[in-house]
Amino acid sequence: MKNKQIIALLLILIFNLFSLSIFAEHCIEKEDFPNIPCNLIDQLLEANVSISQITTINNQIAEYNLSKSEIESYVNKITKNIGEYPHDHDLNTITPNGIIPYQDLSSKWHKIGDHIGDFKRIEKRIKLHDINKNKITYLPAYLVNNEKYFCLEDLTNSGYSHYWDEHEKKCKMTYDGKTYKRLPEHKKSSGKIHHSNIKTYINNHRVHSYNIGGYSLVKVDSLKDILKNTHKVEIVGAHNNIGPVDISLPSFKITLNGHVIDNSYNKYPLLVYKDITYFPMTYHGARFLGLKANWYEKSKMYHNKGVLFIGTCSNSEKQSTFKMIRNNHKNHKHDHAHIASYGLALNTVNPNNFIRSEEEEYPILNFRGITYFPLTWKYAVDQFGWEYSYTHEEGLKINSVHSSRKVIDDSIIGN
Repeated sequence: MKNKQIIALLLILIFNLFSLSIFAEHCIEKEDFPNIPCNLIDQLLEANVSISQITTINNQIAEYNLSKSEIESYVNKITKNIGEYPHDHDLNTITPNGIIPYQDLSSKWHKIGDHIGDFKRIEKRIKLHDINKNKITYLPAYLVNNEKYFCLEDLTNSGYSHYWDEHEKKCKMTYDGKTYKRLPEHKKSSGKIHHSNIKTYINNHRVHSYNIGGYSLVKVDSLKDILKNTHKVEIVGAHNNIGPVDISLPSFKITLNGHVIDNSYNKYPLLVYKDITYFPMTYHGARFLGLKANWYEKSKMYHNKGVLFIGTCSNSEKQSTFKMIRNNHKNHKHDHAHIASYGLALNTVNPNNFIRSEEEEYPILNFRGITYFPLTWKYAVDQFGWEYSYTHEEGLKINSVHSSRKVIDDSIIGN
């Protein structure tokens, strides 16, 4: 009798230990899985999904920024054991053991460099509004498979650092709000998409991207999801009026080729915007400094829109005296200008290389119907070939020197 009681007690103990192990397996802290709604955690446990798998699911949801509907679809596919797994908004395949990135999956049937699609630039822009700093920047927009994309590398103009790991083939863009030297701009308006093994990240979140020859296109929706707490992301028209912007008259002396400029009554005075001096590209003012500024009302090569050409002028076109149009009234110290929204052909007649003013850190402005260029090193020295200096005593001095640039026949713009 005692033996039977002992055996019975042992059986009860074994059963309790077994039950306890099952309870321990399913007794989890739901707070450990903040990316999965509680009801879906229960659904996974009822389907005998292991805690390790739930951990993987939770991490993948965070990494790929799945929406609520995508999470529900993910869990339903897993618990119902449906073989055809769903995809997230970047075409990554969602499986019970985690997400297989589209680029990793496509590697099974594409070789690096294969032509897998096409892209084209569209008459739209991506507006990034930094909520904390109240700063707005604009990125070009592209179309791939009727979806809107942006160039990942353009984020360097919006407070993002750029990191490239050649060994791992990883491109990482991380926001820290600092000002960085902008990477060379992607200037092609259309072209081919090539398969690549490059992995791209925004703020440590991996994002699907298309390689377009040294640059990566990322879907705008991915940017919206990742930046929803720090930035407002909008798609706006390419030539929305950005402005008016506040400008002022320079408070310092200005000398052009030895001629002191009177800004007080000059109809087209030099201006200051964002602490940078701006020069008016009038017909005579440009030629006084060795440039030509030719306006074309309609250009077939630029969608029948207006284009201003700026380039080196011939010796016969240069003017030795500065011609100023005088105002009847004195200029206000503070005024408003607008950002130029027409074609800007600087030392080129190729529309793919026209300046997109709204995307520049120091945009080209329009004041009283005249185009104004910022006197940064990029323009004054590299593009115009001028010499310039500034001191508190002498103010700003600009001298045009003999330019090594050839004179471009810009008449093709108007044909």
